[in-house]
Amino acid sequence: MYFEALELFHKSLDLHGRVGNKKGQADALSALSKLYSVTGKHRQASEHHTQARDIYAQIRDAEGQKTTSRELEVTQKSSERQAR
Repeated sequence: MYFEALELFHKSLDLHGRVGNKKGQADALSALSKLYSVTGKHRQASEHHTQARDIYAQIRDAEGQKTTSRELEVTQKSSERQAR
């Protein structure tokens, strides 16, 4: 199930990128970051959170930017706890 979700989110990211749908790209990146986070892949999660946050900022989606920034902070704290 994880691999199916991963594949679908990557396809979504690719398709939104091809048609220039920035919000769709940010949403797909956010979904990927959550998937990576729950599976303990915090580095990948942080990278995708950061990319999503930057796109949300670019398109002036304050709510998306705020939510993703908060999720990035949680992911970074989880990564720090895991490193101990």
